[in-house]
Formats: sequence, structure tokens, C-alpha cells
Amino acid sequence: MIEPQRSVDYYRPVPDYSPLPPGTNDDLLVEIWLHDLAPRTQQSYRIDIKAFFAFVRCSLHQVNLADLQGFADSLKAKGYQPATITRRLRAVKSLLSFATRTKYLPYDIGAAVRTKKVPRSLHQRILSVEEVIKLFLAEQNERNRLILRLLYYSAARVSELCDFCWRDLYRSGDKGVIAIFGKGSKQRYVSLKSEVFDEILAFRGDAADDDPVFLSRGGGRNRKKSGGHLSKSQVEYIVAQAAVKAGLKKRVTPHYLRHSHATHAMLNHAPAAVIQQTLGHESIETTMLYFDISPEESSSFFLKI
Repeated sequence: MIEPQRSVDYYRPVPDYSPLPPGTNDDLLVEIWLHDLAPRTQQSYRIDIKAFFAFVRCSLHQVNLADLQGFADSLKAKGYQPATITRRLRAVKSLLSFATRTKYLPYDIGAAVRTKKVPRSLHQRILSVEEVIKLFLAEQNERNRLILRLLYYSAARVSELCDFCWRDLYRSGDKGVIAIFGKGSKQRYVSLKSEVFDEILAFRGDAADDDPVFLSRGGGRNRKKSGGHLSKSQVEYIVAQAAVKAGLKKRVTPHYLRHSHATHAMLNHAPAAVIQQTLGHESIETTMLYFDISPEESSSFFLKI
């Protein structure tokens, strides 16, 4: 019986070939890995991988499973949230997998590392642009409308907004700036669009520099019958009532506007460091959570019907 003739290529061993350019190192590998990803994803991954290299202090060729486990343990020891730890490990695992597929590394040590599924609720506390506009339009009281607008445009925490005095607002060129005193008595400066800043200044009336921007009584420009600073509960009530007037089917709090500011800025490709500075986050890790909840990439965009 004649054996069927087999192609010589069937027995030929797989050539030792890598699609990477000659002389590829860790830095170039990372750039190739990131190349086709969305800008927002690139920004997030760069921060995560930079933290990983800072921890291991060696080349990917020298990284072992204990290094990955130690990296995860170090994040826990520093008090990072489970969602942040999971995101960082997934970024490292993705890089290691890519390095293996391109034969930069002989095997994928990241495959042995398991990441936990972390439920997220942040996306439930974000308004769409359309909902923010509805909120602004629904509020007819001048003071209350400015509270809504300033919460959104400055991304201030409700406690920070309650403490605003007129001396904290000033001009810098064609922009308005608010000096915000945040957590830990740390001060940051947030620039506002000129039209928003002008709208706030028009509300000032005869107020002195040390007067609160938003008063607990009076509510308007007549300071003679005014009280002190608004309380957090008063601002929370103002925001909740505005949401009812706007017909929003959720119980909106002041923090919704802060979350919405960060998410909308991120979707418009604001750098993570700029968002971090504006929101006054101590760590970039907190800011990066907004980069996880609104993915730009989706296979649904590849469907033909």
C-alpha cells in the first residue's frame, strides 16, 4: 500500500522567529504593545506598567511569579482598593501575554496569576451630558443654579463648595480661578471657563471678600439679610430637588456632579494628571478608576447590522 505523500513542511520545526524588531528592549516592547490601543487605555496602562517596573526594578526577562505576587501584596500593603489592584495586575498580565505571543519571553508567567472580579458601582453615580444640562435648565433659582454649575465645572466636593468665600475667586488672564481648600488642608487651584466665571461674579453684588459665595439665607445679591455659609445638607437638598425638577429617575447628590466632571473630561481625552489635579486626588490611582468605567473600545462597533 502506498503511503500518502506528506508535505515536507509538515515535519519542519517552527522557526525561531519573532515579529519584533531586532534589539527590542522592555521600553520598545511596551510601546509596540500600546500602539493600537485607544488613547485613554494607553494612558491608564502606562501608569500601571510604570508602577510595576518601579517595584520589580529589573527587566521582564528576569521577572518571575514571586515578583508578580509581591507586586500585588505591595499594593495591598499600601492600602490600594481591590479595583485598583485588579486593574494593575490585568495590565501587567496583558503585557506579559503580549511578550510571550511575540516571543520576547519564552513563557507567560502572568497566566498563573489570578485576578479577582470586583463589582463596581461608580458608573451608577455618573450623569450623562444631557442629564447635566437638564439639571441646569430645571433650576430657576439663581443661587441654586450657580451651585449646580460650580459643582460640575469645578468638580469641588460639597464641603469645599460650602466653604467658598469671594476672596477665593480671582482672574488669571482670560480665565477665572478658584482656590480650593481640600482634604488635609491642601490647597489646589482650578481654572474655569470665562463664561462660567463671569456668571458667578455677576452674582456677587456688594459682597465683601470674606463673605461666603453661597449663603444659607437670602439666596440672592442682597447681603443685608443674609446668613452664613450653606451647610452640606442644604446643598444636598438643593441638588436632590433640582434632579426631581429635571425629571431624573435617580437620587442625585452633589458628588454625582464631581463624578460626572471627571468622566466627561476623561471621555474628551483630558490627561489623567490634569483630572487628578482638578479633583484634588492624593493618588493617581483614584483618578484612574474613571478610566475603567467608560470603555471606548467595544466589539459592538464592528457589527455590520
